[in-house]
Amino acid sequence: MSPRILLAALLLIGLSAPLQAQNTRRAQQGRQPAMAQPPMDIDGAVEGISRGGILVLDKNNQSWQVAVPVTAKIQVTGGATTDYLQKGMIVEFKAEIDDQRAIKDKVEELKIVTLASGAKMGLFPPDSKAGEDQGGFAASADATGTATKKPAKRPAATAGKGAAKTGGIAAGSYRIVGRLIVRPGGQYTVTTPRGKLQLELSDKVAIGVNFADYTVAAKGDKISAKVVKMPPRSGSPQAVTYGVATEVKIELAEPLAGAKKKGMAAKSEAKHPAKHPKKDEGLPEPAAEK
Repeated sequence: MSPRILLAALLLIGLSAPLQAQNTRRAQQGRQPAMAQPPMDIDGAVEGISRGGILVLDKNNQSWQVAVPVTAKIQVTGGATTDYLQKGMIVEFKAEIDDQRAIKDKVEELKIVTLASGAKMGLFPPDSKAGEDQGGFAASADATGTATKKPAKRPAATAGKGAAKTGGIAAGSYRIVGRLIVRPGGQYTVTTPRGKLQLELSDKVAIGVNFADYTVAAKGDKISAKVVKMPPRSGSPQAVTYGVATEVKIELAEPLAGAKKKGMAAKSEAKHPAKHPKKDEGLPEPAAEK
């Protein structure tokens, strides 16, 4: 090989190496995802429910269209009427069980809940909180409220002072969490890992909700959320701001009422309960227990 050809080859190699390295850096930078903006707080009122999200009017009269992904933390609180109760809902209440494994008195307060991670269905000491066994009868449960194959170990004593053992459950006061069965004539049964319990609701029963189904919200409900602001969509109204929620808290302005939507499954945290009556119809449609 002549010296001239050899020199040309060396120059070509020397020039191509930096160029290749530069192209590699550009390609790597192109694959790196853009850093997401930190969530911002918005407070206001629900304007409506769209498919996969919530329409919000914030306290500055700015309209938002907020997408709610499955990873978002959601808490909906408020009240409900007895005609909202339906088979499959997970409920929580406090009651005293007698020597015959029966609930002694009418239930004055009941809450429809979503089981948070670590929470369980079962019978617990009355002052315990979700996720705290504290010696209660319980089966391990996943976030949907479905009991797993390995129930929690039953301790020797589980109820309050003076409790007497009877039928595998000690008589005494409990916080009861289970799945509701509704029968004609206003008869109610709750199923727990320790069996079924009949209950009777007081005529003045107070029913609360604390679950993760934002689709029950209606216009006028109070909302606070942590939202990552997104760029405007092509052709979208300039007056609307778009965002993706990481956390949503809704306070219902009115009690939920009426039967749930047809096809609702037995998991109150997985499917959509019926909406309570809206003040303004015609709008588009899109936990933990603590």
